[in-house]
Amino acid sequence: MKKIEHMKRYMKRSFLLLSALLLTCALTASAEVLPGTNHGKIAVGVDKVEMNGSYAGATGAELYIPVTETSHGYLAIAGTATGSTKIVLDDLPDAWDGTPIDLVEATNEGSSANTFTMDVTTAATSGKKAALQSRVENTKRIWYIAESGATLMGTVFPFVHWEDADDFNDLFSITVSLKPLPDPSSEDPVGDLISSTPIQSVNAIVYDGSEFVPNTPKFPGYLGEITNPGLEINWLDAIGREGGSTSTDFLSTGEKPESENGMSIGLFKLEAVPAGTYILEIKREGFLTRFARITVSTDAVQYTSHRELLPGDVDNSFFTDVNDGVELLTNNGPSFGEEGYYPRYDLDANGYVDINDYYLLLKYNGFWFNHYQETADWLNQNFGLRSSNIMKALKMQQLQKIKNK
Repeated sequence: MKKIEHMKRYMKRSFLLLSALLLTCALTASAEVLPGTNHGKIAVGVDKVEMNGSYAGATGAELYIPVTETSHGYLAIAGTATGSTKIVLDDLPDAWDGTPIDLVEATNEGSSANTFTMDVTTAATSGKKAALQSRVENTKRIWYIAESGATLMGTVFPFVHWEDADDFNDLFSITVSLKPLPDPSSEDPVGDLISSTPIQSVNAIVYDGSEFVPNTPKFPGYLGEITNPGLEINWLDAIGREGGSTSTDFLSTGEKPESENGMSIGLFKLEAVPAGTYILEIKREGFLTRFARITVSTDAVQYTSHRELLPGDVDNSFFTDVNDGVELLTNNGPSFGEEGYYPRYDLDANGYVDINDYYLLLKYNGFWFNHYQETADWLNQNFGLRSSNIMKALKMQQLQKIKNK
């Protein structure tokens, strides 16, 4: 079986290297800018490949770069690098010791630091995690791998966790993504943020106490300043909790929160995050997306505040309004397993869409993501002054998309 897998990889690499050789011939044949700058899948050998002109990564573009114990591939772009391209490491040595390895260069001015992304890759023997970073040297921006970055951990709510019902629970996954800061000088920075490619994304898992996150509330969803500063989120009725202590009670090391009517706490972990400032995006179908500015400054484990989501944005327009209510009522009735059942309408995740989901939505009608009170953390003054108008325009665009469906 290993021989077959090795042969498959060899054949795939050979094909990609042949493609790269043909591409290299085409690229170096002319000193002019390429007539077409969009690229899909490219492979480079364990040598330097030069590209005349500028590079723009097309949707789904991938760049395959081999890294061996003695050599590695390198793509030198004469012009700028824009768009989005995922780097795929080919054969990261098992014993890689974390020494930085340069992979791509381009002219810094006009290039985007986020043009190239890469999944965190772990060396099998050393256990070192290779993360993609970039730096500026003179007029060039260089993308390279290094063992550097923090492990960022946090908790989210409401995380759906019914015992022995993984197929059902998976329908309500919460995705946490790390995104680059939007350019505040852009005419549509919020739109840029929403449409930007995540640097890294993970799905939250149930908080079972095996990994401790400080200041995780014992009673998530409780109305109070600890879990939701400045915002009245109260999930007590939705999850059927009777009483409870105060919102200032936190879980201790090794303590596991109890799931109440399927509602629990989710844990997320983003690994090998380079030092810098980012936007943390938290999404769940049927809920208002939450954005928060975070700064990562060390290579140690860092924790971010517990965050909760508001229900009701079933059409994913970043607003909860009458359109969401109409859509939910139109889809009222189906239960899990029946035709027409969609988890984005089952806001309390009890297995069926009914009037209680509508009441939950109605409670937060008129809210949009600014209501999370994260604005002062990640929108600068000019950005904030324009954000209301930007979001009105974004809402109209979203409504038009819905009408055109």
